Amino acid sequence: MLEQDYQIRNEVMALLDRFSGIENTILKEKYINGKTLMDIADMDDIGYSYQTIKRIHAELKRRLVWLDMWDIHEANDDQIKLF
Repeated sequence: MLEQDYQIRNEVMALLDRFSGIENTILKEKYINGKTLMDIADMDDIGYSYQTIKRIHAELKRRLVWLDMWDIHEANDDQIKLF
């Protein structure tokens, strides 16, 4: 079970590494380090307002949901092809 957790963690990290710049920072700080969007905006090296961080995060969530739905459809297509 622990090995499966490590595999999932590695897959999540690989997905996050596909994003760059501020998007990568927002995703890692929020979902890996557990910071709030306000905490991220308050970081000294960010240079973006809370509203901008919030907007970028909302767009990232939409993209991740789309990727997840695409992945589910692709898995369903694979199952159909098997029969």
